[in-house]
Amino acid sequence: EGHGAENAGLSILEGTTAFAAPEHVHDGSAEILLVDEGSGVLTLGDREIPVRAGARLYIPAGVRHAFRSDGSSAL
Repeated sequence: EGHGAENAGLSILEGTTAFAAPEHVHDGSAEILLVDEGSGVLTLGDREIPVRAGARLYIPAGVRHAFRSDGSSAL
């Protein structure tokens, strides 16, 4: 009791070397991304964060974010 998430989801996202997720916000839930393959750039608020395979990313609820592949390999 008192731990865990009220709202959560789990999904698998695959993309080509040209993959891009446009800027968006999840008002009611945080997002956790585990990058299995590929690399790119996560925009988190005003920051740009390089991302590569093996990365674990936490995006707090209500924070605008986007992702784009760097074109080197599929995600």
